[in-house]
Amino acid sequence: MNNLLANFSTDLLRVSYWIYHQNDSLVERFLVFCRETYSTLNPKIGCFPNIWEEIDKISDFKNNRLQAAERALTLSRIMLIYSQKNE
Repeated sequence: MNNLLANFSTDLLRVSYWIYHQNDSLVERFLVFCRETYSTLNPKIGCFPNIWEEIDKISDFKNNRLQAAERALTLSRIMLIYSQKNE
């Protein structure tokens, strides 16, 4: 199991929850934390050619909160699946 990818997945699950519940300060801090902590990961995961482009879209959560929360949740679940497949 790729623990780093699994941890990133869990962090994105939290981000999704916080976006939905309008805890903007935590979302912003955690997205910065994710960029710093998980920058060594391969950016291509599953159907996403570059997960950092998805994170950029999630970062724009104030324009469409529900869409950003769903995007974070979807990316989180895909990461969890791939964390169990790849080393």
